[in-house]
Amino acid sequence: AVFLALRASSSYAGVEKGAIKAPAGRLDYLVDAPRGKGPFPLLVIAPAKQLLMDAPLFDKLAKGAAKQGYFVVRFNWRFVATGTQPSPDLSGEATDIDIVVDHFLQERRVDRRRIVLAAKSLGSRALMRGPEKRAKAVLLLTPNCDSGQTFRQLYAPLFDPDKPRTAHIAISANDPYCDVRQIYS
Repeated sequence: AVFLALRASSSYAGVEKGAIKAPAGRLDYLVDAPRGKGPFPLLVIAPAKQLLMDAPLFDKLAKGAAKQGYFVVRFNWRFVATGTQPSPDLSGEATDIDIVVDHFLQERRVDRRRIVLAAKSLGSRALMRGPEKRAKAVLLLTPNCDSGQTFRQLYAPLFDPDKPRTAHIAISANDPYCDVRQIYS
Protein backbone atom coordinates (compact mmCIF):
# COMPACT_ATOMS: atom_id res chain seq x y z
CA ALA A 1 0.00 0.00 0.00
CA VAL A 2 2.80 2.43 0.80
CA PHE A 3 4.30 1.90 -2.63
CA LEU A 4 0.99 2.66 -4.31
CA ALA A 5 0.30 5.73 -2.17
CA LEU A 6 3.60 7.39 -3.04
CA ARG A 7 3.97 5.92 -6.49
CA ALA A 8 5.58 7.86 -9.29
CA SER A 9 5.28 6.36 -12.76
CA SER A 10 8.59 5.40 -14.35
CA SER A 11 10.73 2.56 -15.66
CA TYR A 12 13.87 0.99 -14.25
CA ALA A 13 17.24 2.52 -15.14
CA GLY A 14 19.53 0.05 -13.39
CA VAL A 15 21.86 -0.31 -10.41
CA GLU A 16 24.78 1.88 -9.27
CA LYS A 17 27.37 0.95 -6.65
CA GLY A 18 29.23 3.32 -4.35
CA ALA A 19 30.41 4.14 -0.84
CA ILE A 20 29.95 6.99 1.60
CA LYS A 21 33.01 7.93 3.63
CA ALA A 22 31.77 8.19 7.19
CA PRO A 23 33.44 8.65 10.56
CA ALA A 24 34.94 5.33 11.72
CA GLY A 25 34.31 3.53 8.43
CA ARG A 26 32.46 3.55 5.18
CA LEU A 27 28.95 2.74 4.11
CA ASP A 28 28.84 0.69 0.92
CA TYR A 29 25.61 1.14 -1.02
CA LEU A 30 23.66 0.13 -4.08
CA VAL A 31 21.21 2.47 -5.81
CA ASP A 32 18.35 1.15 -7.90
CA ALA A 33 16.99 4.13 -9.79
CA PRO A 34 14.06 4.74 -12.07
CA ARG A 35 14.61 6.27 -15.47
CA GLY A 36 14.18 10.03 -15.66
CA LYS A 37 15.18 13.07 -13.69
CA GLY A 38 12.57 12.92 -10.90
CA PRO A 39 12.10 14.02 -8.27
CA PHE A 40 11.36 10.49 -7.04
CA PRO A 41 10.35 9.30 -3.58
CA LEU A 42 13.34 7.97 -1.65
CA LEU A 43 13.28 4.43 -0.27
CA VAL A 44 16.18 3.51 2.03
CA ILE A 45 16.56 -0.17 2.93
CA ALA A 46 18.45 -0.89 6.17
CA PRO A 47 19.74 -4.48 6.30
CA ALA A 48 19.77 -7.07 9.06
CA LYS A 49 22.88 -8.01 11.01
CA GLN A 50 23.90 -10.81 8.66
CA LEU A 51 21.57 -10.35 5.68
CA LEU A 52 23.39 -7.71 3.67
CA MET A 53 22.36 -5.23 0.96
CA ASP A 54 22.86 -7.65 -1.94
CA ALA A 55 20.66 -10.40 -0.45
CA PRO A 56 17.93 -11.61 -2.84
CA LEU A 57 15.19 -10.19 -0.59
CA PHE A 58 16.61 -6.67 -0.81
CA ASP A 59 17.46 -7.05 -4.49
CA LYS A 60 13.85 -7.93 -5.36
CA LEU A 61 12.43 -5.20 -3.14
CA ALA A 62 14.79 -2.58 -4.61
CA LYS A 63 14.22 -3.50 -8.24
CA GLY A 64 10.45 -3.72 -7.78
CA ALA A 65 10.27 -0.35 -6.02
CA ALA A 66 12.52 1.30 -8.63
CA LYS A 67 10.21 0.02 -11.37
CA GLN A 68 7.37 1.72 -9.46
CA GLY A 69 9.27 5.03 -9.53
CA TYR A 70 11.26 4.98 -6.28
CA PHE A 71 14.88 6.04 -5.94
CA VAL A 72 16.05 3.09 -3.84
CA VAL A 73 19.18 2.95 -1.69
CA ARG A 74 20.31 -0.19 0.11
CA PHE A 75 23.46 -0.22 2.17
CA ASN A 76 25.68 -2.23 4.50
CA TRP A 77 26.39 -1.10 8.06
CA ARG A 78 29.76 0.44 8.88
CA PHE A 79 30.47 -2.53 11.16
CA VAL A 80 30.40 -4.77 8.08
CA ALA A 81 33.18 -2.76 6.41
CA THR A 82 35.29 -2.71 9.58
CA GLY A 83 34.67 -6.36 10.49
CA THR A 84 33.31 -5.48 13.93
CA GLN A 85 29.94 -5.88 15.68
CA PRO A 86 26.91 -3.58 15.97
CA SER A 87 26.96 -0.98 18.73
CA PRO A 88 25.38 -2.34 21.93
CA ASP A 89 22.54 0.20 21.90
CA LEU A 90 22.31 0.38 18.06
CA SER A 91 23.04 4.13 18.14
CA GLY A 92 25.84 3.61 15.60
CA GLU A 93 23.44 1.87 13.25
CA ALA A 94 20.82 4.61 13.71
CA THR A 95 23.57 7.07 12.75
CA ASP A 96 24.34 4.95 9.67
CA ILE A 97 20.72 5.27 8.54
CA ASP A 98 20.81 9.04 9.08
CA ILE A 99 24.10 9.34 7.16
CA VAL A 100 22.63 7.45 4.20
CA VAL A 101 19.41 9.49 4.19
CA ASP A 102 21.33 12.79 4.47
CA HIS A 103 23.69 11.76 1.66
CA PHE A 104 20.90 10.90 -0.75
CA LEU A 105 18.73 13.88 0.11
CA GLN A 106 21.43 15.84 -1.72
CA GLU A 107 20.62 13.84 -4.87
CA ARG A 108 18.66 16.09 -7.22
CA ARG A 109 16.47 13.19 -8.39
CA VAL A 110 15.08 12.68 -4.84
CA ASP A 111 11.92 14.28 -3.45
CA ARG A 112 12.91 15.34 0.09
CA ARG A 113 9.29 15.27 1.24
CA ARG A 114 8.66 11.62 0.33
CA ILE A 115 10.92 9.33 2.35
CA VAL A 116 10.17 5.69 3.07
CA LEU A 117 12.42 3.68 5.37
CA ALA A 118 12.45 -0.13 5.23
CA ALA A 119 14.43 -2.18 7.70
CA LYS A 120 14.94 -5.84 8.48
CA SER A 121 15.41 -7.39 11.91
CA LEU A 122 18.29 -5.56 13.66
CA GLY A 123 17.77 -2.72 11.17
CA SER A 124 14.17 -2.29 12.30
CA ARG A 125 15.36 -1.79 15.89
CA ALA A 126 17.99 0.74 14.80
CA LEU A 127 15.32 2.57 12.83
CA MET A 128 13.36 3.16 16.06
CA ARG A 129 16.29 5.08 17.57
CA GLY A 130 15.38 8.29 15.71
CA PRO A 131 15.58 7.82 11.94
CA GLU A 132 11.92 6.75 11.75
CA LYS A 133 10.95 10.39 12.43
CA ARG A 134 12.19 11.35 8.97
CA ALA A 135 9.90 8.97 7.12
CA LYS A 136 6.41 9.33 5.73
CA ALA A 137 6.18 5.56 5.99
CA VAL A 138 8.15 2.65 7.41
CA LEU A 139 8.30 -0.99 6.41
CA LEU A 140 9.42 -3.39 9.14
CA LEU A 141 10.65 -6.70 7.76
CA THR A 142 10.72 -9.35 10.50
CA PRO A 143 10.91 -6.98 13.47
CA ASN A 144 12.40 -8.32 16.71
CA CYS A 145 10.55 -8.73 20.01
CA ASP A 146 10.32 -11.13 22.93
CA SER A 147 8.97 -11.24 26.47
CA GLY A 148 11.89 -9.11 27.73
CA GLN A 149 11.70 -6.49 24.98
CA THR A 150 8.16 -6.39 23.67
CA PHE A 151 7.06 -5.12 20.30
CA ARG A 152 5.28 -2.20 21.97
CA GLN A 153 8.48 -1.24 23.83
CA LEU A 154 10.92 -1.65 20.93
CA TYR A 155 8.68 0.04 18.37
CA ALA A 156 7.15 2.68 20.69
CA PRO A 157 7.72 5.56 18.20
CA LEU A 158 5.15 3.97 15.89
CA PHE A 159 2.48 4.29 18.58
CA ASP A 160 2.93 8.06 19.06
CA PRO A 161 -0.44 9.67 18.18
CA ASP A 162 1.23 13.09 17.77
CA LYS A 163 3.51 11.83 14.98
CA PRO A 164 1.37 9.65 12.74
CA ARG A 165 3.07 7.71 9.98
CA THR A 166 2.19 4.72 7.88
CA ALA A 167 3.77 1.50 9.12
CA HIS A 168 3.73 -1.86 7.40
CA ILE A 169 5.00 -5.08 8.91
CA ALA A 170 6.07 -8.24 7.07
CA ILE A 171 6.65 -11.27 9.31
CA SER A 172 6.03 -15.00 9.33
CA ALA A 173 3.43 -16.39 11.72
CA ASN A 174 6.22 -18.60 13.09
CA ASP A 175 9.05 -16.06 13.27
CA PRO A 176 11.65 -17.21 15.82
CA TYR A 177 12.63 -13.63 16.74
CA CYS A 178 9.23 -12.11 17.46
CA ASP A 179 6.03 -13.43 18.95
CA VAL A 180 3.48 -12.44 16.32
CA ARG A 181 0.75 -12.29 18.99
CA GLN A 182 2.49 -9.16 20.31
CA ILE A 183 2.03 -7.48 16.94
CA TYR A 184 -1.61 -8.54 16.70
CA SER A 185 -2.36 -7.03 20.11
